[in-house]
Amino acid sequence: MNENNGELLKRTMRKVYETMRVAMPAVIESYDATKSLATVKITIPHVRDDEEVLDVPIISAVPVMWLSTLTTRITFPLKRGDWGLLIHCDGDIGKWALDMDASTPQSKRRHAWTDAVFLPQMHGLQPSSLTGLELKYGSNTVTLSEAGVTVTSPLAVNVTAPSIALTGNTTIAGNLIVTGTSTLAGIPFATHKHGGVQTGAGLTGNPQ
Repeated sequence: MNENNGELLKRTMRKVYETMRVAMPAVIESYDATKSLATVKITIPHVRDDEEVLDVPIISAVPVMWLSTLTTRITFPLKRGDWGLLIHCDGDIGKWALDMDASTPQSKRRHAWTDAVFLPQMHGLQPSSLTGLELKYGSNTVTLSEAGVTVTSPLAVNVTAPSIALTGNTTIAGNLIVTGTSTLAGIPFATHKHGGVQTGAGLTGNPQ
């Protein structure tokens, strides 16, 4: 390979690198929760090989990739300014992104700006948990660690189910309000009676 051919090859490869997209940090401009599609903006400017700085486009209809299967999902609210990683796919995903259509692509483009998916992530030099798996939303936190499970909320924790079973010692540091029937050791608490007693200074026997 002569020198001219070598230089031509280098220029060709630089051109390929300039036009190939792989992955970059991005922020959400808007989000459609009904379809899990986001409009996002890449946060780091694109610098060409000749040092020219290019404006990065705002990309619409980007699928948000949640941790999910056909029957299970983990999702959370997204809003403008939330960070994530924008991953540019190998080929044209236009029909799949909008309609889950996995048929033949509409074009032969490769690693294009628009053929991207968004992974909601947060870096921002924020601390991570030192104790275990932490689920956090606002001031509410659920922590799973080797020491146990801790649920923290400044407001309220609501559990709704046809039946709730607790196994183990239970400590309540506060008021207990029961609006339904309360049964202790098989005896209704609100309606139980004590037999063989008379009014006076004595104490009753055990409930029955």
